[in-house]
Amino acid sequence: MAYSTASLHAPLTVNLSNGTRAYFAGWVGKGQSSYTGRNIDAIVDMNGNITETAVWNVQYYVGVNSVYNTVEADGTTPTAPPRCMPLK
Repeated sequence: MAYSTASLHAPLTVNLSNGTRAYFAGWVGKGQSSYTGRNIDAIVDMNGNITETAVWNVQYYVGVNSVYNTVEADGTTPTAPPRCMPLK
């Protein structure tokens, strides 16, 4: 039986400054009954000392002007390490 429970929550994105935002990547837990995973919400049983760390990836907003009227981008899914977005 747990001594108590703790609720974890993180927003999916946090706007930073200068065209950047942080995108929630997951939790990394250490200790008995800690949580490690990608859910923004989690509940952990406090059976002892644990550490929960929120992991974030930084995303950059990219503006593209094209003389060809349309621009298609691929690779918009956030990943770590950062990926290139080839423009077509």
